[in-house]
Amino acid sequence: MKFIRNNSLNPYFNIALEEYCLENKANDENFFIIWRNKPSIIVGRHQNIFQEIDYEYIKKKIY
Repeated sequence: MKFIRNNSLNPYFNIALEEYCLENKANDENFFIIWRNKPSIIVGRHQNIFQEIDYEYIKKKIY
């Protein structure tokens, strides 16, 4: 098992690192990655953003 401590708070980098590890690992490799993001909303490709987030709350916090 490989341990990766990622100190980045950038969600773009963190998601990219996770994808890189999954796409480029050997079949028998496992990863344990510790990371955190700045406040962010991350929604998957097949998710409905309005069902996954509280839009009114986000609107108040951002604007």
